[in-house]
Amino acid sequence: MDDYIIFEFPKPGDYPEYFEKYIKELDPEIDVIGLLEDQADFIEEVFAKLPDTVLNFRYAAEKWSVKEVLGHLIDCERVFGYRAFCISRGEEQPLPGFDENQYIKSGVYDERTVESMVIEFLSVRDSNLEMFETLPVETLDIAGTASGKRITVRALMFVIAAHFEHHLTVLQERYGVEV
Repeated sequence: MDDYIIFEFPKPGDYPEYFEKYIKELDPEIDVIGLLEDQADFIEEVFAKLPDTVLNFRYAAEKWSVKEVLGHLIDCERVFGYRAFCISRGEEQPLPGFDENQYIKSGVYDERTVESMVIEFLSVRDSNLEMFETLPVETLDIAGTASGKRITVRALMFVIAAHFEHHLTVLQERYGVEV
């Protein structure tokens, strides 16, 4: 294995059209592993220091709290990583979709400590990073079906990073979280 791999950017058709809004925000020359590592550092450095007044803030009545946004990032990290794992192993069965709002409700994130959520996020992210860094290169372009749509392992790696960046922007613009 190489010590340092730059993963090629996914191409349209490697992922469902609805992920385009996230993917297009990334620089096509991005070091996706470096970005995933930086995002983990961000969670550890910023979220752990936010006061409860910020963590419990909702910018509108039916919107998620800041803690619930972090919970959503945890849920998606786990789901997208699992999809990448299954597809990389040659799974041919379609992988299910998920209802993000039901996951937030069932996750009762507002009742958890931010410390436990940070630990969980970092654990799942570290696991995904180890998987991505050790996958044989030929598995990156294996495609599978998730939520009824075709997606490659490579695309899932970039979707994880791009989805995080999207929610970081939301936290800044709608919740006033400073980074």
